[in-house]
Amino acid sequence: MNIIKVKENFINALKNNYDLKYEEKMVDEVFDIIGEYNLRNSKFVLSKKAEIYAFKNEEKIFIKHIESIEEVYLEKLKNKIEKDIGKLVNIDSEHMSTDLNFIFIVDKKIDENIQQCIKKFKYHKGFLFGLKGWVNVKLFIYDVNTETLYTNRFGKKSVKEMKKILCA
Repeated sequence: MNIIKVKENFINALKNNYDLKYEEKMVDEVFDIIGEYNLRNSKFVLSKKAEIYAFKNEEKIFIKHIESIEEVYLEKLKNKIEKDIGKLVNIDSEHMSTDLNFIFIVDKKIDENIQQCIKKFKYHKGFLFGLKGWVNVKLFIYDVNTETLYTNRFGKKSVKEMKKILCA
């Protein structure tokens, strides 16, 4: 599948619900597409001014085309996420959860060793024992040549949706 077509599929799928940015720098890397989705739920009595509680769920998608992916690259990515978590997640009194989705579109074949590293890739952080919310990182690697999608444990629930987008 053509890389331009894959990016167009993502743009078409995300443009209605996500705030999209192009060629934006985040965690010391320039991503081709960054999408942000913010949801705020609240409970109130009679009037919106009499709010009982509110919580926010956020989802951020980082899409990048790269030639190949190595184990060292994944470790560096994890370290950058840990270092810059304050920039990636907006933690306030209403924060409940944030999902960070990193999608890499790769040209070269992904070998068995890298496939295992992708499966084992894990980043989850709770803030104030979960009372201020949490963040999960979903990692998706799409091999353009074989049209295969690899993901980590947090990304397994989203594989169907990702495949729909990729094959549109």
